[in-house]
Amino acid sequence: MKKLLFLFSAFLSITLSANSLVGSKFGSDSVKCVTNISLYREYVKQNNYDDAMTPWRKAYTLCPKASKNIYIDGAKLYNHLISKNQGSEELQKAYLDSLEALYDNRIANFGKEDYVLGLKGSDMMKYSFSDLDRAFTYLKQSVEGQEAKSKATALFFILQSCYRKI
Repeated sequence: MKKLLFLFSAFLSITLSANSLVGSKFGSDSVKCVTNISLYREYVKQNNYDDAMTPWRKAYTLCPKASKNIYIDGAKLYNHLISKNQGSEELQKAYLDSLEALYDNRIANFGKEDYVLGLKGSDMMKYSFSDLDRAFTYLKQSVEGQEAKSKATALFFILQSCYRKI
């Protein structure tokens, strides 16, 4: 009876640990996830954004729920790429679209919609003045939701978007 109870408890613990890995925030390959996060974070700390992109993309794809820093640093990387490619509007537009998708995924995985929409609207105002209405909508929702906790950049850009509409 003791052997049967031991085998049952061992089987149950193996099953539970396997189930926890499947739904893990580190994705299906936690070693690759943690390795890529570590690699890109070191590059970001050194402000070496070009070399950080490859491991960052792998981490973003493999384990999007692993850390909010993936999204914070991803915004830095895309801002760098947009600034770096000022001569090419087509490339800047593609990077801005990717940045917007990054913010949407951050909201989906980590919440704080009002705060993140302020970041999204601010970046849209910074890099693209063609879609002021959409940027204004994001900024307005952010300021209304955050109220006194609104970021200064969101407040600045909402005022700027109102001025540009006139």
